Amino acid sequence: MNPRKIPALVFAFSTLTLWSFLPPLSAWESSDKTDTITDWKNGEIRKTVERQLPRIVFHPDDPEYNREGTAKNLTEARNIAKEALREDLKKYLFRGMENLRLDSNQLLKEKIGKDETFREIFQELYEKDPIEIENRYRENRLIATGILPLKGAKGIYSHLLLPYSSESFPEFHPALLSTDSYTGLIVDARHLPVEPALFPEIRNEDGVTLYSPLFLKKGTVTNNGFAIYLSDPKEAMTRGISGDKPYLTTALSVSGKYPVDLVISNEDGERILASPKTREALRKGKVVILLAKQGK
Repeated sequence: MNPRKIPALVFAFSTLTLWSFLPPLSAWESSDKTDTITDWKNGEIRKTVERQLPRIVFHPDDPEYNREGTAKNLTEARNIAKEALREDLKKYLFRGMENLRLDSNQLLKEKIGKDETFREIFQELYEKDPIEIENRYRENRLIATGILPLKGAKGIYSHLLLPYSSESFPEFHPALLSTDSYTGLIVDARHLPVEPALFPEIRNEDGVTLYSPLFLKKGTVTNNGFAIYLSDPKEAMTRGISGDKPYLTTALSVSGKYPVDLVISNEDGERILASPKTREALRKGKVVILLAKQGK
């Protein structure tokens, strides 16, 4: 056997033991081929890997003493394993980040590949290494869970350069409709094959954009994200994401190269944006999209 292939085989075996026992995904979770999970509800990418601690050889007379792949004590063994898993987690999590759908037309890695400014910014993100890792031990194995946040100062949203606040919400003044104010928006898309994305836009039947990152401030998107994905309407109503009086509507269809953008009726669009207070709520990112539970 080629000795260069041994570490890869060991790594594959160690991670395979975890993949066999992964719980089923929730509606608001998506995963890639390596089972790196994006949690769109809590705004994070996470991955769990494990590794056996290196053999401890503490006596200088032992022929294995100080050889590569061994440690002199338990502390050193744990540090070696932690460093190895940190590098593994960085590869998984950054790859998972690059595979995120930026919007309905492109993946994040596609944008990075063709936009020099994006490449430079995300190179800074790689160097900052914003990954948080929780380590726990089980017998002679280290189990590490790494989290790459979407939101917050260290999150992915904070590194996305878009012309925020460059456009305004369309204004409707329907004469025959009430102009009730709403504290947010819940779009039920559980009946549609929707794929989560960083920036899912909402349009009406005429193609008028009702909700876009260009309507929001960067600080709002950085801190809160652009939209929250859930599956339970009761949770959407009670978590406070969309306030105490959100407008609940049903998506008519989904559009885009990737099925991300939602279409709602013209009437619902007018009702939502007829009130300045409702537009202000949307400007704060108080939008929830309901997805079908996995397997349905």
